[in-house]
Amino acid sequence: MIHHNIQVKQQIHPTSPAIYSSGANYQFNITWTDNIGISEVVFEFNGANYSYLEGEVTNTSNEYNVTLTDLTANPSGYSYKWYANDTDDQWGSTSTLSYVINKVTSNSSLTIPAGNGTYPHSTTTTCTEDSGEAAGNLYRNQSSATENNTAITLGANTYEYICNLSSTENYSSASTSSILTISKAPTNISLYLNGSENNASYTQNVTGNFTVLVNVSDLTVNLTSNYTGFIQQNGTTSIINYTNLSTTGNWWNLTGWTDGNANYSASSRTYYFNASSGAPAPYCGDGTCDPGETTSSCPADCGTGGTPSGGGGGISTGGGGGVSAFQITEIDNDTMDAGDVYTTTFTIINNNEFVLYNIGVTLSGLPVAWYYTLNNTHIESIDRLGGNETVELMIEIPSDVEGSYDINLTAAGQTSGGLSKSTEKIMSLHINPVSEVEEEIVEEVVEEVVEEEIPIELDYTTIGFVVIVIISIIGGLYFTEVRK
Repeated sequence: MIHHNIQVKQQIHPTSPAIYSSGANYQFNITWTDNIGISEVVFEFNGANYSYLEGEVTNTSNEYNVTLTDLTANPSGYSYKWYANDTDDQWGSTSTLSYVINKVTSNSSLTIPAGNGTYPHSTTTTCTEDSGEAAGNLYRNQSSATENNTAITLGANTYEYICNLSSTENYSSASTSSILTISKAPTNISLYLNGSENNASYTQNVTGNFTVLVNVSDLTVNLTSNYTGFIQQNGTTSIINYTNLSTTGNWWNLTGWTDGNANYSASSRTYYFNASSGAPAPYCGDGTCDPGETTSSCPADCGTGGTPSGGGGGISTGGGGGVSAFQITEIDNDTMDAGDVYTTTFTIINNNEFVLYNIGVTLSGLPVAWYYTLNNTHIESIDRLGGNETVELMIEIPSDVEGSYDINLTAAGQTSGGLSKSTEKIMSLHINPVSEVEEEIVEEVVEEVVEEEIPIELDYTTIGFVVIVIISIIGGLYFTEVRK
């Protein structure tokens, strides 16, 4: 009886575990020995058989090998086993072995170049991967996002972006995440009290013009006050409110605000106002550069080059130092004769800000008879909102007045918001007395007329060395007597 001795002398297989590689070759080798002779070798791999007799296993002498190509990843391992049969039909085999091919580790990349920002904020998010079998997917807040590598403007919020690569047969999964925060945009409320962004003082029964404005279109704005009877106002972008200030009181509040929305923040602004029965006390922001205020202490009223208002012109300046209403232009000093009508012109600078309601004239403190014309028309009063008005003033100088006098011109006005303003201009006027010759001539003319027993009204004037006596006959007839 022959004793069979089929043995494995050497077995070589690829390194395990391996990493998947597309198109890779994997060679498995074994060396069989037998005292009679090997007739068949079979390689069993993952349930499939490869036969030497079928030409699927090759050999060099007693070394047999099988080459497999493009195996897929199998992290659990492929099972394989060798078999050998000798010429006496005796079989030998190896134990079952395992060959592992792991998946390729994938990488994903998520970039948000612009980073966090404030609405409106454009951002381009890019999701990339290095897998050869699948594309990366971009998700925003757990939902699929279509803006991969495309600029998009998102609303104010916090966003979690994920670049996800799903696992495939040969590649592992991968995921990268990043947080993008877009903050609400700030808003700004402008609050105007009769055109000024400041606290204000009013006189009773004037109209308060309260305006609130937000710097973002289509935002809801609100306006409220604790002033008696004030009803909260609501609007879009801006509100203009007119309130008759019939109730007096101090430090009423006025607040304008917006609650914002999903993309814009809330903001508010509050000012205070008084409503008094008398003229309001001056304050910084009342539109007049008052005494004690300077360009440095109150630029809102005095600008960069204004001077306080008061006697000598009442100039008030606004931003930039330009003249704002209200003043009288300079009038030159003059000389005239007693008994004449003094005529001069001056301009009241009004700049469409004040309603002029009074002009007054005194002669060294004593009232005189006077009247004025505007645009060559005799007028009794001025009550108008206009530009710079040029007025012709005529003052009747009594015949018994002589010497130097101050003519004091005053003007008063009021804005539509109830702010009062007055101004004055003082000029010197020298009045020459009536000469003795003039008196004699007048007396002679009067005597002649009186002898005729004609009721008259008398006046005269002197031009150079000529005395003109004007006699008005009651009844409408006139004649002039000239004496040299």
